[in-house]
Amino acid sequence: MDLAKAAAAAVALPGLLTGWKPGGGFVMPEPVTRGGLPVVAVPTTAATGSEVNAKASLADGTDRRFLVHWSLFPRVAVIDPMLHTSLPPALTAEGALETVARLLVPMVSDPPTTALPDEVAIGQIRAVIPAAERALADGDDLEARGTVALAASVSTFTLHQIGRHLHSFWVWYPTNTLTAQGLRKGPALGVLLTRWARMVVDGDKLAGHADRLAELGGRALGLTGTSVTPVEVADALGDLLRRWGFPTEFEELGLDVTAEELTEQTWRAWSEPLRPRTREQVRSLFEGV
Repeated sequence: MDLAKAAAAAVALPGLLTGWKPGGGFVMPEPVTRGGLPVVAVPTTAATGSEVNAKASLADGTDRRFLVHWSLFPRVAVIDPMLHTSLPPALTAEGALETVARLLVPMVSDPPTTALPDEVAIGQIRAVIPAAERALADGDDLEARGTVALAASVSTFTLHQIGRHLHSFWVWYPTNTLTAQGLRKGPALGVLLTRWARMVVDGDKLAGHADRLAELGGRALGLTGTSVTPVEVADALGDLLRRWGFPTEFEELGLDVTAEELTEQTWRAWSEPLRPRTREQVRSLFEGV
């Protein structure tokens, strides 16, 4: 879908595909006076929300390029859960996990200026998790499929991002480094979310706030009680990942690459959106490789 969006936009903006500079992963061309070809986006998965955004992530050799331009908006998006019923369980879980991560990491990492974005994020996570588990148990459950699909799209509208930094879903960037190594996004996210939660529990406030992980993350993951701890939420997240079949440790990925190499690749491509987080923090995500 991203390639189709980029190709359609490149009719009016050839530099979108040809003007890439070495190094950085972002491609943000100058404005143009007309759009490209119209795109009707009909996703058969529920994951990235590309059907409703002006972004496209494309492979560039061993790197990823993240294209951002208004002409990448599809003209129409068709969200039909009937088209998702043949999606294998592993990919169903992967899409649901991406939606959960897109909501959870910003909520914990970047406090907004008002409480509404937190409540939007919590509500969507609380809807997605049980719906995903029903869809995993019965792929023909259209209500469950529809909830997961709608959440994938709605969470991309960035309602939960109001008052937060543009790049507060910062785990997305090192995830792209791992997918460039040939991994699927689900296993990459499973390990990086586990590492991220540990960093938050250990008090790394640029990674996220432990009190927000305990209170808001606990609510989102369905933990009850008045004294939920950050460790309990991190454990609950790990349980969810394993229940959905995702690895939680780097050793399970079987990568033949070092943490330093992954850090260098990530920082070279994504240092600007990762700030104020540092190169050392990015490396801590990859520890265990």
